[in-house]
This record gives sequence, C-alpha cells and structure tokens, in this order.
Amino acid sequence: MNFRRIKKNLIKILRIFEGMKALKACQLGVLPWGSQNIPRPIIKRLIEGLPNLKNIYRVEISGLRGGHSGIDIDKGIPNAIKLLGKFLKGKDINIAKFSGGERINSIPTKAEAIISSKVKIDGIDGVNLELIDTNRTFYMAKDIIDMIDSFKNGVIALNKDLNVVDRSLNLALIDLVDGELKIEISIRGMSDIGIDEVSQNSVEHLNSYGFETRVEDKYPSWEPKVGDFARRVDSKMREVFGNSEFVAIHAGLECGILSKRFLDIEISSIGPTNFISTLYIWKGWYEFGRKDF
Repeated sequence: MNFRRIKKNLIKILRIFEGMKALKACQLGVLPWGSQNIPRPIIKRLIEGLPNLKNIYRVEISGLRGGHSGIDIDKGIPNAIKLLGKFLKGKDINIAKFSGGERINSIPTKAEAIISSKVKIDGIDGVNLELIDTNRTFYMAKDIIDMIDSFKNGVIALNKDLNVVDRSLNLALIDLVDGELKIEISIRGMSDIGIDEVSQNSVEHLNSYGFETRVEDKYPSWEPKVGDFARRVDSKMREVFGNSEFVAIHAGLECGILSKRFLDIEISSIGPTNFISTLYIWKGWYEFGRKDF
C-alpha cells in the first residue's frame, strides 16, 4: 500500500470538499480553524393530561432573523423558543402544544404554543395571540416553561486569544406531541473538554426537571494549529488570490472528523467570506488545484 499516495489523495479530496464549502458561501481568501461539536440531548417525558381552562389561545412568535448556530451565535440574534418561554413564564396556564425551530444548526426563527388559561391574556409586540377552539389534550405547563426559560442559550465562553467564541449552546428544536416533549440542542466548542463540560451541565439541568436525556451525533473538535502544511497553503493562497489570513471560526466539522481518523496528516480549511463573485471563485479554485504542495 502506497501510503504517501493515499495521503496525497486525501488532501486532494479535502481541498475539493472545503472548496465546495467556500463556493457555497461565495468568498475565499481566509484560512479558518473550525470548531464544532453537536451533541443532541433528546429529552422525552410523559406528562399527565389535564382539562382545558376557560380561554384557549394559539401563541406564536415568527419572522425572526435567524442565523447559523455557530458563526452567528454571538450576534445577539433572538431565539424564538426562548422568547416564547419568557412570554409564558409565570402565567397560570396548561399547554397542549409547544413547537419551534427549523433545524439543529440554526437559531430558531419561530415558535408556537397552544395554551389554556382561566384569565384573559394580553399580547405584546412580537407575540401573536389568537383565541381558538380545540379538542387537544392539555398538560401541566409549569415545568416545561420553567425549563425553557432557565435554559442557558448562546455564548457560554469566549476565547480571548483568538477573538472567537470558545463554547456555545443553541436551543434548536422543541416539539410537544401527545404528552411527549422532545428537545434538541447543539453544543459547539474549540476543544473536546469544553464541549463535554457544556454538554454535562446541560444534561444535569434537563435531568433536574425529570427528563430522560441522551446525547447523540457527537463530532470531534478541531483545535487551532498552524503547521508547515498550513503555511504552504497560506503561501499558495497569496499567490492565487493576492491575500490570505489565519482566523478561527465557531463552525466546521469536516476537518475535525478527518483529523481524528488520520492522525498523521495536516489539514487546512479554506474559506469562506462574502466579497468575491462565484465566477472568480471557480477560476481561483482551478488555479489553486494546479498548485503542487
């Protein structure tokens, strides 16, 4: 087996893969360190059915900006699930539905609940309330709302040396169906130790409300390291694009997976930024692919 050839081919595959990622985002000229790990605590708990109260409402928050749960997590973008939990906090209600979020790696743009209350509830800016009729079964809301409201969300820690988010947590998806509540969160970090710490704290918090929790889809982190290969890539990037810099980003999982499987190879991720046309990127990647490393 010609290991040198295998190694060279792996690096070529990586260039193509990361190149497509850069093309998707429409910019080059950056050599980022990626860091991502997405444990998914899946929380399920059966809760007792209760009669509906006098007033039944559909409550909705929608149309929020949203964003990527990694690179946008420090931009102060509101999380619709958290906002809806905050609005319902402290209200004497039962609940038939609570759903929100779009995907595991995005900041939720919308969330919806169906609640019943003994008293009339007034809406506020950004929260839509509608009186409805329903035959749904209602459940005790207090633990659900308290858990959502108290759940840490957003930036957990910063890496001051690299000027980037070190650890973060995103309450991504929630769904209450037939008395069973399911929640998925994404956790990211610059190191496995940091990720495990945030994951453990989150599990303990959720378990304290009586939920059953498990962690799924854990990807290895990718800690920053500038080696000889990265410097050579940087040099070639400057030749092709006229500019290059090393940065750390709070995203990216491909290099973490490959670096843990192939311990003796160096990896450099390329892109993205937002200032170069797609045609220029394709041309640049054609020239860059011809370079001899």
